[in-house]
Amino acid sequence: MIAFIGSRSPADVEHLAAPEPEVEPDDSADPEDPIAGQEPEVLLALIADKTVAKGLAVRAVHALATHHERGVAPLEQLVVDARPQVRSAALRALRQVASREQSLDAAARALAMETRPDVVLQLMKSLGHGRHEPSLAALLERLEHREPRVREGAHEAIRAWGPEVVPTLRRRVERAEVRSPVSGTVQRVLIGTIGGVVAAGAPLIEVVPNDGALAIAARVRPRDIGLVHLGQPATIRITAYDS
Repeated sequence: MIAFIGSRSPADVEHLAAPEPEVEPDDSADPEDPIAGQEPEVLLALIADKTVAKGLAVRAVHALATHHERGVAPLEQLVVDARPQVRSAALRALRQVASREQSLDAAARALAMETRPDVVLQLMKSLGHGRHEPSLAALLERLEHREPRVREGAHEAIRAWGPEVVPTLRRRVERAEVRSPVSGTVQRVLIGTIGGVVAAGAPLIEVVPNDGALAIAARVRPRDIGLVHLGQPATIRITAYDS
């Protein structure tokens, strides 16, 4: 009856109609996730965006691991990211999808730029237990680090390597020795800076051989060239020489 009258005169039965229940907003529904289902290229662009919150960037890093082999190359880039949290997340994610050698290579590159002592210790431990030969030089360098914890961590990493490290250390010591190709007297030292860097092929010292024949490179004036022949005795006068 109310419905019949309401269709013709709604105002007469408005007070008799039951109020419609209010629909409360569903706060349990999550907003759209910007990471779910995204391709590696999209995730990498999101991580590179410096305006993105660090937490979201770290989540995007871990999401790269869900792409398995396709996520390896982007994660290898991120292990040297300027943001420490992103670097750490990339290393953890990379261990899930990359080969052992790829993970160790990435850890070595991260160690080269890492400054957080706790992370440095963990990286050195991983490289030592993994017997990663390319990183041995970095471990040896940290034996003289200013931080006692880092020095001790480098010692532990090398000890964890085991006896297999001995031949490698011997080869490195042999390569560090500089031997003259001839016996003689050092005339001049060209590189004297402790800790300096020498370019490949650059001379280090000048050596005068003990038993080598003395050779002199001389120039003859054009007007005298006709008076010079092979095997002709010559008198050499030296007007200035090194003391």
